[in-house]
Amino acid sequence: MAQAVQAPYPVQFDVDYPEQQSRWKALFRLVLALPAFIFAALVSYASFLALFVMWLGILVRGRIPRWLFDFQVGVLRFNVRTQAYVSLLTDTYPAWDGDYPVTYEVAYPERVSRWKVVIWKFATALPQFFVVTILQYASYAVVAIAWLVILLTGKFPKGLHTFVVGTMRWRERVYAYSLSLTDEYPPYSMSAEAPAASGSVLIASSVLGGVIIAVLIASVTTFALNVDFGGEEHIRQISYSRLLDGDVGPGETFISVNLVEVNLISALDPADELVELIEPRLGHRLVLFTFFLTNLGSTRESVFIDDFQLSYADETDKDPLLAVAGRRESLPVSIDYRDSGLFDVVFEVPSGMRPDEVSYGGGFLNDTAVYEFR
Repeated sequence: MAQAVQAPYPVQFDVDYPEQQSRWKALFRLVLALPAFIFAALVSYASFLALFVMWLGILVRGRIPRWLFDFQVGVLRFNVRTQAYVSLLTDTYPAWDGDYPVTYEVAYPERVSRWKVVIWKFATALPQFFVVTILQYASYAVVAIAWLVILLTGKFPKGLHTFVVGTMRWRERVYAYSLSLTDEYPPYSMSAEAPAASGSVLIASSVLGGVIIAVLIASVTTFALNVDFGGEEHIRQISYSRLLDGDVGPGETFISVNLVEVNLISALDPADELVELIEPRLGHRLVLFTFFLTNLGSTRESVFIDDFQLSYADETDKDPLLAVAGRRESLPVSIDYRDSGLFDVVFEVPSGMRPDEVSYGGGFLNDTAVYEFR
């Protein structure tokens, strides 16, 4: 008994083979394609926004509005025409509509699975994305070789042409599946006549995709737990008593971090009488540190109150109660290129407890100037 012939995959892509091609068009292909690239980018942005509406329609009704489906397919069709033109597969300039030597068609699905949208399809398509990515890089090399051959002979070698077309065909099938334009799982094949993959292939790909996602999640989690996203600490050890006496010179406290030159000038402990605007809590006192900052970078440097931190025995990374620039201007402020500023920073510290360290800078990937007190 003869086996039933399976229908080809519902996403069809093909490019007519050109027997002869223009050398000068191949030479200036990227320049010629620039207007098409710009138009493709604009309509792709609109398509990306409409994609969320399409997915919502699938979740609510289990189907894609025909007009929205046609819009998505139309955008993809123009994109592949542009890509085929840039890849030298044809000399015909990308057309917005009508006949063109690049065929791209997607069969409209009357129903689309709600539960497979986005997450399921992304997971099951992951193994195919890996394969397609490898093939895509190989096709870039093939196109580079074909470009040289066209310049010499005016022809794109047919075997290389078939390979590039097959790679694009496989890629477009995976994209269409991932976007939920079809529920049929793509075949692991470049052939134009290949049908949808069998159930066993889908199951194997689902397991492999799940493993890949689990490994990625575990890797990201491990990285996030073990990597310090702050920058390097630049530490100076200085005498707290000498700092209070004003006996510490600028050379002893100089630290350069994040294109800012930092100097800890002096400290006042307690500073309750000087800082009249703030009343410390019962059993606490105010401590004032004076910094001198110089911007060594090429742009303005913003200074925020939480750039300054204080640590003592039972408290770390304590924010200031008050920070002012030039004795009068509240933070945040900006320091111009090659300009300097004086910053008074006030912390609240428990009575009888001496600060352990005070710092400036830090944050995401930024270095920190740390002054440890002896």
